[in-house]
Amino acid sequence: MSEFTVTVTPSETFPDNTNVTRAMLRNAATPQVSLSGTIGTSDISNGAITDAKVSATAAINGTKLGITRGAILAGGVNDAGVILHPDTSTAGAFAAGGYDGVSNNKRARFVVSRGTNPNEMGLIGTDLGTVGGDIKIDVVDDRLKVDIQNGKVDAKHISSTIGGQSLTPSGNAYNDNPTIGITGSDDDTYIRVIDNSIKLAQLGHVGSAYFGSVIAFTSDGSPAYIPKGQANQVLTSNGNSNPTWKSLYTTFNLGDAQTSAKAIRVKHGLGYTPTDLHVYLKCKTAAAENTQYWASGDVVYINSDHDSFVCNISADGTHIIWQQNGAPFIYEKATHGVDTSSDSTGTAVAFTTTDLVNDWIQITPSNWTMHVIAR
Repeated sequence: MSEFTVTVTPSETFPDNTNVTRAMLRNAATPQVSLSGTIGTSDISNGAITDAKVSATAAINGTKLGITRGAILAGGVNDAGVILHPDTSTAGAFAAGGYDGVSNNKRARFVVSRGTNPNEMGLIGTDLGTVGGDIKIDVVDDRLKVDIQNGKVDAKHISSTIGGQSLTPSGNAYNDNPTIGITGSDDDTYIRVIDNSIKLAQLGHVGSAYFGSVIAFTSDGSPAYIPKGQANQVLTSNGNSNPTWKSLYTTFNLGDAQTSAKAIRVKHGLGYTPTDLHVYLKCKTAAAENTQYWASGDVVYINSDHDSFVCNISADGTHIIWQQNGAPFIYEKATHGVDTSSDSTGTAVAFTTTDLVNDWIQITPSNWTMHVIAR
């Protein structure tokens, strides 16, 4: 509501006993009027105040502008002002994004130019699925976070010193022994592992389950651990299939040595017919005359003398078969009882014939076990 005070001051007073002239009448027709007080907003028509009525030096204080906290005033369509609010999309602005899951605040938005068409400023949010782009700037736990889309960082974006390199003769600028470097130029730049840079220490270490394992290229061409084998096994190629550990020889125990004509058979389970067969006796007792002076654990390979003792060892796809016509004969242990203190590893010692025992004696079978090694 308006409240005014109007003051009218006459321009001519017309004193008493004074003749009135035409000039006095004309002057009295234009009194002075002064107006004081305030005008209410209801008394001003919408749109009544134009740009021409605002002084170019008005210097309107920012606190007089009704803008929501955090919002930004920008030029919009037809040069009209537009408020860019940080939480919502408004005319002339675009925004996207969600909430910070921890603090439940709106995610970050940034003011950008929308270019010459529509030639406006706008708010860009952090939801790349809506606004597009390769880099997302987000708020996580009230902290700014930069997230680069997968596949969008090329080697040309990475410093050539990523793996370390010596840039000075003294070599003190960067690591002198890098493992990764940059090669090529422009769009053909790529990251590579530097030659001879990967040592044993750089390979992934494994747990005890893989101790003794090796790495091989498997049937699909990829590297993989080949599980460890057993002691004394050898790694065997299987063509294009994965290699496996196998025993060079498999040992079969035929039990105690036998007397008279006997045949002993044992299933080998090798899956093929072995062609390399060897039979040996293993002494069970202490060295004595009835062991031909061989001691417990000593091994003697069997031979036939084609007279007192004949034998043969054979195999098929399932069994190993031992055949004999009597108890095996073996020599007494050569040089038993001879002083060998002069022996040294890797040096042969020759003995005279008087040191040798040449008795060819039939064994006592209960002192020996018989074994076959096959492959």
